[in-house]
Amino acid sequence: MKEKKKIFILIIILIALGFIILLFLSKWNGKYKIYEPGEKIYYNPILNKTCNSNEKDCYTFYTITVDDNSKLSTVDMILDHNLGENVTWGNYTDGPKIALEYLKSQTNDWSSELSVSKKYERTFTSFKNQTYTLDYSGFKARLITVEEIINILKQNSKFSPYWEENDDRDVYNLPDWLLSNTEGVDTSKNDNYVKTNGYWTANSYYNDNLNNYTWIVYGFTGIKREAVSNDMIGIRPVITVSKKNIKSEKKSKEYFSKLNDSIIMGKYNLKIDDYYILAAVNDNVYALYDHDGTLIDQTNYSEEMELLKNGYYTIKTSDNIYLKKDGKLISTNDYNQINQNKLMENCDSKFFNDDRCAVIEYESGAGKTFIYNSKTNEKIKELPGILNSIYIDSKLQYNYYALTKELNDSAETYLLNENLDIVTDKYILADKTRLSVDSYLDLYGDKDLYDDKGIIILKNKKYGVMDYDGNILIEPKYDDIIYNDGYYIVKTKEKYGLVDLKENFVFEANYDAVNVVGNYFITFKNNKITIFDKNKKIIKEISYVYDLKYDYYNYEVSNPYYARKMSDNTIVVTIYKGRKEDIDSDVVSNIIISNNEIYDFKKSYIDGEDNVIVVINEKNTLTLYDQNMKKLNEIINEKLGNIDHIYVDRLIDGIYYIDYSINQKEYKYIYNINKNEFEKVDNAAEFYEKYYYISKNNIISIYDDNGNFIQTLSGNFILKISDKFFLVEISKIGYYRSQYQIYKINK
Repeated sequence: MKEKKKIFILIIILIALGFIILLFLSKWNGKYKIYEPGEKIYYNPILNKTCNSNEKDCYTFYTITVDDNSKLSTVDMILDHNLGENVTWGNYTDGPKIALEYLKSQTNDWSSELSVSKKYERTFTSFKNQTYTLDYSGFKARLITVEEIINILKQNSKFSPYWEENDDRDVYNLPDWLLSNTEGVDTSKNDNYVKTNGYWTANSYYNDNLNNYTWIVYGFTGIKREAVSNDMIGIRPVITVSKKNIKSEKKSKEYFSKLNDSIIMGKYNLKIDDYYILAAVNDNVYALYDHDGTLIDQTNYSEEMELLKNGYYTIKTSDNIYLKKDGKLISTNDYNQINQNKLMENCDSKFFNDDRCAVIEYESGAGKTFIYNSKTNEKIKELPGILNSIYIDSKLQYNYYALTKELNDSAETYLLNENLDIVTDKYILADKTRLSVDSYLDLYGDKDLYDDKGIIILKNKKYGVMDYDGNILIEPKYDDIIYNDGYYIVKTKEKYGLVDLKENFVFEANYDAVNVVGNYFITFKNNKITIFDKNKKIIKEISYVYDLKYDYYNYEVSNPYYARKMSDNTIVVTIYKGRKEDIDSDVVSNIIISNNEIYDFKKSYIDGEDNVIVVINEKNTLTLYDQNMKKLNEIINEKLGNIDHIYVDRLIDGIYYIDYSINQKEYKYIYNINKNEFEKVDNAAEFYEKYYYISKNNIISIYDDNGNFIQTLSGNFILKISDKFFLVEISKIGYYRSQYQIYKINK
């Protein structure tokens, strides 16, 4: 009885176990992990298993298997660098015989389990229908094929480039992981390997007129034709490994991520709108991406691509124009729709916080501004001049507009309210000498024209000040008025004075020059510079002969002094001799006034920001002071010479970037005021207001505004291009050209 019971229990267990196995098999259904092209795998080909990056014989590979590989138990991977030295390829009759022999010798100690499958042994067509067969018998690795690379592009984008074995066009815009560790796309490991321009593929170039050419992966372009004798090309092994040997790498959160592998050739050949990123692949080929970095479309050689409104774009050839959206053809030669889209694409919405946008057009040298509803494309208003926005403070609490009319030899600028109506018949400004060189009225840069209380006006060739409702604050009776840090410099009969907004005179208009800098006043009269505190107590007087007329709008060449504010209580006054032809060579003295104390550094070079002041003396000793002129630290340079420039930038509180040059040799440091330490760097800058970065040895380290480390990127420096995207220079091509990687902010 007991034996029957045991047998019964055993049968129940076996049935349950069988059920569990069947359930597992039904769910597994023969599926393996799917690997996307470009996934990074750390792998030891000698031991044939994954590894940690810091281990011996641990290499970086990238997966190249495409399509749905869920039913494949293996995955193909390509090494991230070339092995050994650069070698030639072979010839069109024998194929890549030289490259394969070298590949075999370089991978001889790799695991025998990596033997190349028979499926990769194929025959290629070469010059005048000559053929050669790849035989990988006894090989641990193989060469990549062009077809594999084309399939990678198809897998990762909506765009499928046309390429066949007999195609005579290069293929551009390869992922940078396929171009890694070449001269064209540097990475952090580049210097550890032999310098190379690219690596060989298995494919010859099929052409009846050009023999001994093959296809290579070229770091500066992509897939291109190259002579088989090129000795700057190397071999890059591809291996096939079992998926069971691969352990997944843990990925940390990226605050800033690459847009796939989109590399552009120059920061000026880049456009971003609400739908796309248009970037130059090289001088003649452009690629179009969505905001996730997916390749949407791409031009062929010398085709023109232009972004329009609402996700439309055009591709123009020598004899046709195509209207497209999301990579799909909408129409051909539909110029009416194209022109309307072009018009609205040029409609600038930066002036407004609503649905309005502005188009500025020029006719016979005169400008007009047309206002549209950006959603309906309806024209709302036409303005007889050039529109500019006036933002009174950084919080954009006061939003007004300026409209500038170009006349024969002058310009009239009117104040407009939010409804684009002229506030008064009085001009803001009408003298061309007061306008920006590059635009009719650069109100972003010329903050001396206005403040949050008033704006400078002109009537009957006399200047005054009015508020933003059109009420007169200072009657227009002066020859000139200049806003200066809460006060107004007024000019009468070639002399200057200083008044407040109620027209109370701080200094009567009988000086050659007068300024407000921090908590100090500065006057210039009878070849004497006098510095006062805010109680008009004399702090310093400097007398010397200066025969030139003071010019507020041309101080770079003719003014006797230049004053800068380091803090409210600390200012720097640079005194020049005669005409200031050269900003630095004519320096007589650099005087620092701090808390009413005087520090005269004679011929020296000074810059600073907030709590740090940097002084370089004639002996090229760089000394740091705090805002109260307490000495912090110094650097003594061994080589003496002329100082070319000095620049100080506060990255965050306590962290400063110092950049200076002596005899055209540049010195760059990070200075930590809390630790009182210098750190030599390649570049550094504030980054999107909330971050800053430091670049050293082609590695960019990004920190937040509290000094906490965020993330590293490969590259030299960062360029902001929009509120979502930025560029990182990853390599230089020649003296004037660079390659940039597009990144996005993931927050």
